[in-house]
Amino acid sequence: MSLLSRVRFLVRHPLATAGYVVTRDRSHLERARLMDLSAEGVPEIDDLVEYLQISLPEAVANLSRGEEMVASSFTEANPGTAEEMREWHRNCPEFLFDLVIWNIDPKYRTLLDMLRDESEGVCLSFGGGIGTEALRLAEQGNNVWYCDVPDSPVWHFAQWRAERRGLPIRFTAEIPDDETFDCVVAINVFSSMNESELPAIVERLVAAMRPGGRLYCSLDFVPRADHPYLQDHDRLWLALVERLPLEEIDELRVPSSDPRQYVAVYVKQATAAG
Repeated sequence: MSLLSRVRFLVRHPLATAGYVVTRDRSHLERARLMDLSAEGVPEIDDLVEYLQISLPEAVANLSRGEEMVASSFTEANPGTAEEMREWHRNCPEFLFDLVIWNIDPKYRTLLDMLRDESEGVCLSFGGGIGTEALRLAEQGNNVWYCDVPDSPVWHFAQWRAERRGLPIRFTAEIPDDETFDCVVAINVFSSMNESELPAIVERLVAAMRPGGRLYCSLDFVPRADHPYLQDHDRLWLALVERLPLEEIDELRVPSSDPRQYVAVYVKQATAAG
C-alpha cells in the first residue's frame, strides 16, 4: 500500500486509527481494512458469513483475530504426535478465520495464479484447507481430489463451498491408492506436519504422481510465535527431494530474508519402474 493510500485509509477510518493509536492493537486497523474489502465483494468472506450464519461485523471481528486465536489454541493444546496434531485440526474452528485471511492475502493469490495453466488433468489438493485451490482447479476443467483432516471445520467448509458452486470435487481423508495425478498442490502444509510422518507422506504423494506431473508447494519452515505450529523441516525436506525423482523447475522466493521460506514447483521424472 502506497503512502497516499495509507493516508486515505486512515482518514476514512478515524475511529479505527484512534483505537490503534491508543492501544497499539492492529486488529482495529485490520477490521477496517476487511470491511473495505467486504464492501468490494470477497467470495471467501461472503462464503464464511453465509456458511456460519453470522453478521459481517462479527465475521470481520473474528477474521482480524484469526491468527492470534489459532496460535492460542495450538499453545493450549500443545499437540506432540501426528495424531494429536490431526485431533487439534479436527477441533479448531478458529482455523476458518485464519485461513480465510490467508486466502485473500496478495501473496496467496500469487501462489494461486501459478496454477492457471493446469487444465483437463487429474489434480490433488493436499492439505486443501478451505478449498480455494481445489475450486480453482475444478473451475479450470480438472478432475479434482481434496485431501485434509476429515470432519474438521475447514473440511466441512470446503465441502459446502464446492457443493454451493456445483463442482464435483472428491473429498478423501487419505491419498487415493487407485488414482494418479498430473498435478499435486500442497500450500503451507508440509511445514505443519509432524517430522515422523513427513517422509512417508511425501514419498506417497510422489508415487501417486504421473511422470511429468507437477508438484506445487509453498514451504515455510520458520517456527515463530504467531505460527507456533510450523516446524523447521528444511534439512529434512532438502534430503527428501534429493532422493526422490523430482526436478525443480521453478522457484519463487517470498519477501523474506530467511531461505527456509519459498515456493517451489517440481516435475516428476520418469524412472525405470515407470
